[in-house]
Amino acid sequence: DDTPETRRALEQLLYGKNGPKAQLSVKRVKQLANAFGNYSSITNVRESPSPVDGDEPASAGLSQGTKEALRLAFAPEGSPAQDILLRELARFTGAAASNAVNSVASAPALG
Repeated sequence: DDTPETRRALEQLLYGKNGPKAQLSVKRVKQLANAFGNYSSITNVRESPSPVDGDEPASAGLSQGTKEALRLAFAPEGSPAQDILLRELARFTGAAASNAVNSVASAPALG
């Protein structure tokens, strides 16, 4: 569901009352992931087709909840979950780049 209300609800679940301006709560992400996994296993969403000619699909070792979460995260039409993943990836990349620049700037000069 890509409605603004659903997006805000998901952001509040993951970030708290301040929304995406706050730091992502790893504890909340784990709780939501566990709840999603439980929901997916109970409802048995989207069963994968049987392998052809005895070949195991690459996703054979993944739980149904994990498969569904990956399907949502990489859906071509986009989703609020993708937006959050991209936002957090951008934050991580920015922090890593800043850390690398600071390390280079503070390193002693050679020669």
